[in-house]
Amino acid sequence: MIITAIEGSPKPKDSNSSKYLSVVTKQLESEHTVKTYSVARSPLSEEAIASIMQSDILLLACPLYVDGIPVNLLTQMIALEHAFHERNHVDTMVYVIVNNGFYEGEQNVNAIEMVSHFCKRAGITFGQGIGIGAGEMQGQMTSQGMPVGKAVLTNLGNTLDVLIQNIRERKSAPNLYVRPNFPWHGFQFMSHQTFWKPKAKANHISVKDMNRRLEYQRR
Repeated sequence: MIITAIEGSPKPKDSNSSKYLSVVTKQLESEHTVKTYSVARSPLSEEAIASIMQSDILLLACPLYVDGIPVNLLTQMIALEHAFHERNHVDTMVYVIVNNGFYEGEQNVNAIEMVSHFCKRAGITFGQGIGIGAGEMQGQMTSQGMPVGKAVLTNLGNTLDVLIQNIRERKSAPNLYVRPNFPWHGFQFMSHQTFWKPKAKANHISVKDMNRRLEYQRR
């Protein structure tokens, strides 16, 4: 089976999308032909598009941008839609992994739905979407060596295992949404202490400034 994976983060390196994509592709490389492309710096080449046209599986991974797909990946999806209409191709199954910085993986529902509509327009088959919450936190823990499927990453590992098996079987299945095995209040506290407050301090903004409510006057 031929699998083409597209890492759709705008970050040229060390993106969380690449970390989640790597977890999946490493499980599939020993059994299938896997080709991975990044669209952070440049669009898909003619060679890459030709490969996708003959791929059994197209696996996309991207971060959530304003409840949708980042424009660098969206542009390539539009190009692929035209290619599927204009070229000979196999009946490709499409799977997608979307991650966001919110606690709830359900926040990714609209971006996954966009991929589903892309499949309908391109005349190919949508397989499944995975929405990962707390993407930055879980991505960092993954890169720091915490085993996916253990401790805070238990839900993530179990869900990616389901995705991997569905890819192996070329099977369509309901979308799945992942939250970390970590309490919401703890996540909120850590976010403030390790991210928002240091960012604010670096930009000379106080906690009082962050909590201040802006009042708008009607004209």
